[in-house]
Amino acid sequence: LEAMACGAPAVISRVGGNIGAIEDGQGALYFEAGNAADLAEKICALLDDPARHKAMSRQARAFIENHYAWPQLVKRYQTIIEKTNGR
Repeated sequence: LEAMACGAPAVISRVGGNIGAIEDGQGALYFEAGNAADLAEKICALLDDPARHKAMSRQARAFIENHYAWPQLVKRYQTIIEKTNGR
């Protein structure tokens, strides 16, 4: 998420909370955990295709702005607080 917040596409492993949080190819590329060749392939794919890198950089930043910018986080917290207070 930090890389994406800086406008860089991320190359992330298919483990834990990463799975499904970000759509593959939309600002990030997934690689199989423990598979160095797959990781290298994904990194090279971005470095070898400047247009794809640029497009995924825009997608990465947009994803962060839509899901993790302060206004969105405040809305989520407000919803949680309202649900908790309503119990």
